[in-house]
Amino acid sequence: MKLSMQMTITDLIRTLRWRKIALCEEAADASRPIRDEPKSGGERKPEPMTSAGLQLQKALLKLLKSDIALNEWVHRRVYDHVPEQAVFPYITLGTTSTYDWSTFTERGSEHFLTLHIWNRGTGRKTVFEIMGRLDSLAVLPAFKLEGHRLVSFTLEQSQTFSAESHGGYAGIMRYRAMTEEL
Repeated sequence: MKLSMQMTITDLIRTLRWRKIALCEEAADASRPIRDEPKSGGERKPEPMTSAGLQLQKALLKLLKSDIALNEWVHRRVYDHVPEQAVFPYITLGTTSTYDWSTFTERGSEHFLTLHIWNRGTGRKTVFEIMGRLDSLAVLPAFKLEGHRLVSFTLEQSQTFSAESHGGYAGIMRYRAMTEEL
């Protein structure tokens, strides 16, 4: 008798979960905006799409290249792709991962951005100094994103190490950013 009663409760829980999921899907469909039909039979022009990840990268590059104190070390050497004869120290944009962070009413994204700091000669101290300056620059008001609002921008991890392949030292800074569409 206990087993059949337990099965009945389990079935009831499953049914309630599926109904909850169906209701959530219906609510999501209802909250999506309905686009207007083109007027007078003309074609509707596509709306310009802005990628939050791309906007975040542009804002970050602009911020890093324009900071006077940071440029005492790197002299605007902030690269997406490093030139062959790059002068040290410099900063590179590393891996960026973007995940959906949307709700029923708002579209949003979660981003993980990695910055790499490379140095030769002057050692680990310069890497730490550059990383300290990068961390002090990464504040919300500094970022202006087209079509998006930056909700948060936090340092998740930093690391320094000997980079034998580059004959010097390196640092990695990994940031987490949350954005919402405007």
